[in-house]
Amino acid sequence: MCYGEEGIRCYILPSCRCVNNSCEIFRSDEVEVRTDKIEYEQGEKIRVIIKNNLNQSIWYEEQMGKVFDHCFLKLPSKVQKLENEKWDDIELPHKCCNELMCRIGSPIKLKLEPKTKREIELKIPSSGTYRLKFVYYLSNDTRKENYAYSNEFEIKAVNGITITMNKTVFLKGEKIDFRIDGKVHVCTNKLPFSIIKSDGEPVRLKHSCAGFVGSGVDQYCENGKIVSKRIYQLCNFSRKWCYGCSDLIACWDTYIHENFTWDQKEYVEITEVCDNRTIHREIKKFVPSGIYKIVVYDVVNQEYVESEFTIKAREPEWLISTYGKCKTDEDCYGGGCSGEICQSRFEEPQYSICIVRQIPANFYCRCIDGKCQWVSNTKK
Repeated sequence: MCYGEEGIRCYILPSCRCVNNSCEIFRSDEVEVRTDKIEYEQGEKIRVIIKNNLNQSIWYEEQMGKVFDHCFLKLPSKVQKLENEKWDDIELPHKCCNELMCRIGSPIKLKLEPKTKREIELKIPSSGTYRLKFVYYLSNDTRKENYAYSNEFEIKAVNGITITMNKTVFLKGEKIDFRIDGKVHVCTNKLPFSIIKSDGEPVRLKHSCAGFVGSGVDQYCENGKIVSKRIYQLCNFSRKWCYGCSDLIACWDTYIHENFTWDQKEYVEITEVCDNRTIHREIKKFVPSGIYKIVVYDVVNQEYVESEFTIKAREPEWLISTYGKCKTDEDCYGGGCSGEICQSRFEEPQYSICIVRQIPANFYCRCIDGKCQWVSNTKK
């Protein structure tokens, strides 16, 4: 354990580290190792800055390999965890789907020039207090080791899944942003969440195709001829998720802290006649208005976590929402001459010019997020 003059832990600042049981700032004439933050969520990426402040080059060893995001490399430093007031070296797992996706080679020797720096990223799966012990050499001879210690940093435990949305009502065609934090179950070509319609059917977010992992082959009609097109991006969230085709490679559990954006579209199969042949292909179309749920399996608590939201059709301008306060749908009703004003029973009645109009089909005056408003294609 290491404390400053007033008993404050050294990891208050990333530039502060523990030396001989006392806190000090990194000097400008030495090798400096620090993290970008002092607190991280479990599974969050840790950015490490290694800076050579010396007037000479240094050498270090690093394990190289071809990896995906969920794999861990052997770093050019040792990871130490604080256990019972003692720093113990730990090994980060080389967790890869299979040997083809992660081939760890022999250590190689790298050189860091004077007054230059290098940044690396790592993930530490378990919560606790950590620091890095960077091993380097002052010459190409690796028999004499030198050490530089980083600041301390905390990995905070994540106890369950959280789904965060900045709002729960979206207009038709509006991009839907949400964030997922926690331990999830993922596969190499599958998203870590599902979007479920009000009838319980999942939205088809992934392009289904025939082809090799990482790409697929789609067909379409062009000038009366069938043309094949290779598809590399099968989901519109990121290349990290759904980068494969129809064949699953492997699945694993991992922590994520990521933002996602859904464009309100799903893949729909269509049939076309081209060159006297029938072809089946998929295109993206907007989903209908209605109530949807984001569903994520919480690996820690072994349960499904849901977050409900509404896609609202753009109603005619003469439909008016007062957004009066409400608790249930019964607190909202249609006022005005033709019932075109969706208002709360807790506010003064609203009046309008008496122009008789028919309320569009599937539009309802409902209580959404505690406010009375028009929504469409939803059942009361």
